[in-house]
Amino acid sequence: MGNNVSVIGKNAIQSWVAQYLTSVAAMRHEIVEEWSEGNVAALRVEVTYTLLNGESFTLPAVTRTRVEQNQVTEYLIFMDPSPVVSGTTQ
Repeated sequence: MGNNVSVIGKNAIQSWVAQYLTSVAAMRHEIVEEWSEGNVAALRVEVTYTLLNGESFTLPAVTRTRVEQNQVTEYLIFMDPSPVVSGTTQ
């Protein structure tokens, strides 16, 4: 996500997500557009975050997912996570 290093493996992904969401009380995804071909799908979404301090904001994002043998083998997130990481909208 953003300019972060790739995270590989179930445990590493779970750890990264837990750390990323430390300032988040809730989040909601709204699908704006979707595309798929073969085993690859892409979504353009608007993600609304509610922080622990009650502030809310929406960020645009695009995800691309590859599925092989009924397992996600690649999941790419394109967005600027700065407001979530900093825990503030300012």
